Amino acid sequence: MTLARETDGLPSVGVLGADRRGRQQEREGHGRGDAEERAETRARGERSAMVVLYIAGVHPADVLTLDFSDALAVLRRDQLDALFLVGGAPVPALAAEVMASDGLALVPVRLQPVSDDAPLAAYYLPASLAARTYPWQPEPVGTVAVWSGIVTSGTEGCEAIGALARMSIDHLGWLRANGHPKWQSVALDDARLSALPRLSSCVARRLAP
Repeated sequence: MTLARETDGLPSVGVLGADRRGRQQEREGHGRGDAEERAETRARGERSAMVVLYIAGVHPADVLTLDFSDALAVLRRDQLDALFLVGGAPVPALAAEVMASDGLALVPVRLQPVSDDAPLAAYYLPASLAARTYPWQPEPVGTVAVWSGIVTSGTEGCEAIGALARMSIDHLGWLRANGHPKWQSVALDDARLSALPRLSSCVARRLAP
C-alpha cells in the first residue's frame, strides 16, 4: 500500500515520482516483536516495495527506511512524497495511527510492466481495498497482492517445514476463523500446491499420497 498527501489528481504509483524526482520516497515493512524479527520483517517489506517500484517504472531520487510512526510524522510534515507499507490488509498501524485530519490518502497501485518484467509481475496480482477498510478511506482503492507462500532455503529442518505446510492446509478453517483477516483470501489445497513449479521438496513429501 502507498500512502501520500491527499491532493487533486492524486497519481498512481506508476507515475508517482515521475514529476517529483527531487523529493524523497520511503519504504516501510512494519513489524512487531524482538529486534531480529522486526529487522527481517522490514527487509521483506523493503524488497517488496522496491520490486513494485521497479515494475511500475518509478525511480525515486532517494529512499529512506524508517519505523512506521517516524515515517508517518515526516509524511505529515510534507517532507516525503509517499510511504510504502507492505502487509496484509487491514494493517493495524494504518487503522490506529492515521487520522482523517492528516489529509493523507492511499495511492492506487496499477502495474503495467513491459514484457521483460512479465514473469516478475505475475507474482503481484491486482487487488482492491474495499471502501472503509480504514476509517479515513471513503472509496475503494486499487492495489496489488502477492502470492501467499512459505519461502524456504535448502532442506534444513525439512520435517518441520513439511509439517507446517500440512498443518496450514488441514487447519485453514481455524486460521480463517481466528487469524488475521487476510486468511479469508488464502486458498490452500493439495492439488493447487502440487502444481506449483517451485514447490519445496519438503512440502511435496508431505503432500504425496
